[in-house]
Amino acid sequence: MGYNRLFIKIFLLAAVYWTASSDYKPRILTRLMARCMRNRQHYKLLTNGNVKKCLRYEETMKPYVEAKRICEEEGSFVATFRTKMEQQIILNELYRGFTEHPKVVWIGLDRLEDYKTFKWIDNGEVIENLTQKTKFMTNHECTSYNPSSRIIIPTFCFLYNNYFCELR
Repeated sequence: MGYNRLFIKIFLLAAVYWTASSDYKPRILTRLMARCMRNRQHYKLLTNGNVKKCLRYEETMKPYVEAKRICEEEGSFVATFRTKMEQQIILNELYRGFTEHPKVVWIGLDRLEDYKTFKWIDNGEVIENLTQKTKFMTNHECTSYNPSSRIIIPTFCFLYNNYFCELR
């Protein structure tokens, strides 16, 4: 019983000290943050407002199928983005350290059998008529993202591009 009271007193004193400290900022450790910290030699936690992504940029260019396999072997997937905030995280990381425009990168958006519908590989959300939205009429099975023009481009999977792996 005495140890419980001592523990409570120490805990309360620590709480008072930390809240009185001017540089203390409360942080909530999310599952994403913890997973990203465990893999910190390769992955970085990137933020834009309240949006967070745990990404690793691969400078070695690979065809899409190989990039996807490498990410899956690490327990991640080729990066996706559905919102402007998520897109901006990828743009910020691509432009960091580049003096000229960064290269096109693979994104995790796969074509389905109808050649018009694509789905995000992380959750299966479907985007219909992507080729009409981007003014590309192709039978390409993979998609890449052009950071200069900020458009998603259906493209051949055998081309070599850079890519991000994303942990969730």
